[in-house]
Amino acid sequence: MWWVVVRPGDAIVGDEDGVVVVPSIMCERVLEIAAEREKIERVIKLELRKNPGSPGKYYPFNENTKKLFEEYKSRGEV
Repeated sequence: MWWVVVRPGDAIVGDEDGVVVVPSIMCERVLEIAAEREKIERVIKLELRKNPGSPGKYYPFNENTKKLFEEYKSRGEV
């Protein structure tokens, strides 16, 4: 068992992989990062529907992922 300090204003976020505590001072930045990651995930899903193949070419996020995301972004698709 792990112990963690949770203070008023901290965010507790969880999914099927686990739970984390985000200190209140970092909440806004973490939300920005998470929102950007969601956009990238959507692009990967769109691309894999158009061109079925291994998602391993995009995970973990790498140069292929960045390039793909920028292409979709430049076309206004994200």
